[in-house]
Amino acid sequence: MATRVVGIVSGKGGVGKTTVAINLATSLAVHYARDVLLIDANITTSHLAVSLGIYKPEIVLNEFLKKDGYRKIKDVKFPHYLVENLQLLPASITLKDLEGINVMNLSKVVDEIVKRKRPEIIILDSAPCLGREALASMFASNSLIMVANPTIQSMIDIIRLVEKSSKIGVDIIGVVMNRVRGESYEINEDDVKAMSGVNVIGKIPYDKKVLESLGKKKPVVIEYPTSKASIAFINLAAFLIGEKPIIPRSRKRKVGNVIRSLLRT
Repeated sequence: MATRVVGIVSGKGGVGKTTVAINLATSLAVHYARDVLLIDANITTSHLAVSLGIYKPEIVLNEFLKKDGYRKIKDVKFPHYLVENLQLLPASITLKDLEGINVMNLSKVVDEIVKRKRPEIIILDSAPCLGREALASMFASNSLIMVANPTIQSMIDIIRLVEKSSKIGVDIIGVVMNRVRGESYEINEDDVKAMSGVNVIGKIPYDKKVLESLGKKKPVVIEYPTSKASIAFINLAAFLIGEKPIIPRSRKRKVGNVIRSLLRT
């Protein structure tokens, strides 16, 4: 089976792109048992590792972006997170590790990973906007998921992303609208389609459980699996792989059911 390389991109920072990447990758691995590699391709402003409470990763993408660094992939075992089938390749948060790298080598790194490691799915957490780092992720991806907030400003950014990805020739899976409150003044699915020509494939509601999970440095789909945002992320993962969405159960509810059954006996 060919590896799918999905770039998670956005037209600007701060829309929740990394949160989407983390929870999509975690949902695929934990809830749908897919073999997933999550890569932080946002080299200059990397947030993925620290979002998961990892401050000094032993293996970082930076090393492989140096001249011929991609050849080291064959000897590397990526660390797993939570489960064996979810592996991470973070970027360094140290300025010194930016020396000697070429972000445009990302395609070579990804190709080598596909050749040597063969994960089912690679999720690339791209840099925002349309600079060299973001373009490197686009070139390295088979397809893209675009993340936006439900505002007109965010939609302008999506239009630019669509134009650029069309020139590059990379497929667009769709747009994920993040932090949706359901207010009348928000951009809706029809607006997105009319303005960009791209379908909305997921709507992640504004959910304080996401903020709480970020504070705990855990994916919300693990920390609060039955929250509204978690269900939306899990449904997005199901859409990506063409499976029927699962319905996560609350651990507390399970315990409550056991207690009630004991009281009835």
